[in-house]
Amino acid sequence: MVASIAADYYIRLLSSLSQQVDLFDKVTAINFNHKLNGVGSFTLEFDDLTDARKNKFVLDGQVEIYRSVPGVGLDWYVEFPGFHRTEEETITKDKRQIFRSIGVGYNSLLQRTDIGYKEGTIRADKFDVAETVMKEYVEENCGPSATIVNGREIGGVFPYFSVQRDAALGPLWSGSRAFENLLDVMQAISIYAEIDFDVLRVGNPWFIFVTYNLLKGADRTIVGLDSATGKNAAGNYPVTLSVDLGNVQQAIYENNRLEEANVCIVLGDGEGSTREVLVRSDPASVNDSPWNRIEVARPSQPAFIPGLSEEAAAELKTFSMEQTGTEVLNELKAKEDFTFTPLQQPSTLYGLHYFMGDRITIKFRDFVTHKRIVGVQIRVQKDRENITLDVAAFTTGTQ
Repeated sequence: MVASIAADYYIRLLSSLSQQVDLFDKVTAINFNHKLNGVGSFTLEFDDLTDARKNKFVLDGQVEIYRSVPGVGLDWYVEFPGFHRTEEETITKDKRQIFRSIGVGYNSLLQRTDIGYKEGTIRADKFDVAETVMKEYVEENCGPSATIVNGREIGGVFPYFSVQRDAALGPLWSGSRAFENLLDVMQAISIYAEIDFDVLRVGNPWFIFVTYNLLKGADRTIVGLDSATGKNAAGNYPVTLSVDLGNVQQAIYENNRLEEANVCIVLGDGEGSTREVLVRSDPASVNDSPWNRIEVARPSQPAFIPGLSEEAAAELKTFSMEQTGTEVLNELKAKEDFTFTPLQQPSTLYGLHYFMGDRITIKFRDFVTHKRIVGVQIRVQKDRENITLDVAAFTTGTQ
């Protein structure tokens, strides 16, 4: 007998201080999406909810979406947590009364915050390994150190918020990011350094900013597959998704070069004819066609580090310009992406065999490639679950 792969859901509702106020096992519709190193979102839809229960949805109260697949032994776990931010009520022409809770993931705490220090200060200008820079920016702008006494233009301390201990991982990073959005800066450093991050709830109430060593998720590709053990080079059982294998309903492949740039002219100090200029390029991309040289110009944002010698300061400026060019080319390179609608199978089940951030193997038509799950969208309605995966390239050799 084939095991049932039907998923069950329930909703746990918490107050703004993370105390449970209600449980919902009957929900008309559930929609949510995960975004790697971004801000996910959710919408819950209820029919005929009493006013007393509606009123329990308060601003920044937490919503936890629990999922299980009992037929294959997958117990209850939190699939998506987030903050309630909007309530919406609708009365339809057939007199249905619909209540919706709409919210965002915990990384929104970073999106709500700017780097609130003036250019040229040690809290706006950084030169250190990437993980250290990321955690300093968070600590100093929404952690316990985000105070006017420390030089911030406005107090920014979030209550019940901390930052994971720094392990000083990643490449060197340098820059000045005064008054830029904190999430935007985290995402840019994450892409450059290949360090993932999250804001997690770990207490009642308590939130923590964490980074992963170095990437979130696991290697579940077929690279280094050992036929004797069935495991790959990373020691995991591989996951392969393909229409031909019967575990994909629909697959969309996109090689998008509309917004590509492969030459970055980095602008440094000076003006007019005396301005410092450095060029970074991707020759392989430039040579993909006789007309594929695509140029952009971007200013460098070097950090001011007091006490450096003239020679060291010049080296830091050059490093910052090179880094800017690398960041821009990474951001604007050609995008080879897949979007999948997987068919849940007992041997390839989301939440049991593969997860957000994992690296998996994709078979599409006549080629095999290895991609990373960077987005998951789930819709549940009338007890039917539909899952869509977004996958993208990752750097070979990363954890």
